[in-house]
Amino acid sequence: MATYGSGQSLGITLSASGDQDSTQYKFVQFAETAGQFLIANGASAPAPIGVLQNDPQSGAAGNIRTHGITQLWCDAATAIGLHDFVTCGSDGAAIVSATASDAYYGVSMEAISSGCELISVLLKNGIVVADNTP
Repeated sequence: MATYGSGQSLGITLSASGDQDSTQYKFVQFAETAGQFLIANGASAPAPIGVLQNDPQSGAAGNIRTHGITQLWCDAATAIGLHDFVTCGSDGAAIVSATASDAYYGVSMEAISSGCELISVLLKNGIVVADNTP
């Protein structure tokens, strides 16, 4: 696994809406209550705002990486190749952007053939692409 520099990212801090102790390194979205977040569900509205960096209990501060490089859980039912575009799956984990209408939220910096594991991802801002060729 490659090592990437620290201090090259941006983020925000919001309060956890419910227990988020199993959400670390997954996509999160704004909750309905101002100043709170919850796990993203892959729907287009609201879109993911970033990747949770810690594992807060309900009401505790969650550190959310919004830009830069992060670790991200992947749910790779199909392979995720090096530099593939990734989007948010139904459980907040990254999946490969498979269709032209998918908005992607990151570019994989590592490849996995299948299964659930952490990979490094360069976060982007919900860009829609014609295919999965960076």
